[in-house]
Parts: sequence; C-alpha cells; structure tokens
Amino acid sequence: MQLKGLHLEYIVTGAISMLWFTQISKFISNISAFPEIPISHSMLLIIFIPCLYIIGLLIDYSMHNILGPIRNKIKKSSFANSSIIELTAYQRMGKLLKQNQEAINRLEIRKTRDRISRGLLFNIVAFGVVYTVLIFANRDWYSLIILDVIVLFSSFYVFNMWKYFRRRFYEFERKLLEQN
Repeated sequence: MQLKGLHLEYIVTGAISMLWFTQISKFISNISAFPEIPISHSMLLIIFIPCLYIIGLLIDYSMHNILGPIRNKIKKSSFANSSIIELTAYQRMGKLLKQNQEAINRLEIRKTRDRISRGLLFNIVAFGVVYTVLIFANRDWYSLIILDVIVLFSSFYVFNMWKYFRRRFYEFERKLLEQN
C-alpha cells in the first residue's frame, strides 16, 4: 500500500500502537512534571500523523529483525530445489523488475500484508505487556487471566498468519522468477 513512496501500513501500525502507547504516556506524565503546551487541533494533527508513521516504521524494522531467522527458514523451504535460493534479494528484485508491472503490484500487496501482520504481532504483545502490568498493579486476577489468554491466543494466531503471508509471498515470488 504505497502512496508516492509512503507506506501507509506504517501509519496503520502506528495507529494501532496508540492502544498501548497512550497508557505508557499517561504513566510517564503522572510521574514527571511535563509542562502543558497549548497546541491547536490542526497543529496536533500535523504532528500526530508523522509520529504515527515513525512509530510504525520503528515497529516494522524491529519486527523485521526479530523475525529474520524464521523468515529465512520460510524462504529456504519456499525456494527449495530451485537455483533462485542462491540469488540475493537485490538480484531477485532486479529480475522481477524486468517483468510486467501488474506482477510487481501484486507482490507489493503481499509485502503490505506481511508488514501489517508483523506490526500487529508487535502491538498485540506490547498491548499485553502494558495492560498486564496495569491490571497486575490493581490485583484484578480474573481480568489478568482473561487478558493474558486473549493475548496469547491472538499472538499465536497473528504469528501463524504472518508465516502464512510470508510463505505465500515467497511462493508467488518463486513463480514469477521461474517464468523467466
């Protein structure tokens, strides 16, 4: 999902991160003396959108590195018994750029789903950690157990969803590269 070089999925990931990030901000503002800065609503929007983008970018970069070993295993299994596995990512992209634009667009859509699911996985875990700490502090054990079960199930589900999207991405890339 690109708009002239802008990855909209970073804004989506950043927006979802506000579920847990606002709780951390509230906690920090309660323990420190931040001065109150008067900002108009339009100025807040101008500041907020780029902040969402940057937070989404940082989350995506972090998850890209954290999930790297698993991604490499998926790539090896997807490109097994193929000479394509010996190509670097740049060489594969160079070959793909020689093909039609529709195939490249479909590949970019697959990358978008991969980025969103990576960001969602990070946000679910971060949400779980932040809210577990908050609920633990209130000693509401029933809510804590329910939250943790939901977070564990959701994390497992989204992780498998990411693996599925990544596997489909490499399979589609392999089919495109083998057409040459």
